[in-house]
Amino acid sequence: MRFLNKLRAWSKKLETETYALYLAARHPQSPWYAKLLITGIVAYALSPIDLSLTSSLYWVISMTLS
Repeated sequence: MRFLNKLRAWSKKLETETYALYLAARHPQSPWYAKLLITGIVAYALSPIDLSLTSSLYWVISMTLS
């Protein structure tokens, strides 16, 4: 039961932060570079591909040695 409460709280926090990013991206006075950064953050969060440097380097090395 305690795990479910933590999961619900985490989900609610994520929803609030996502909505705040949405509002910031849609605000007409937000600079273009902030909108670009927000778009990158959301794309990274929703991407099924791991974009970390470690996995990218491993992939390059493994493809080179093959």
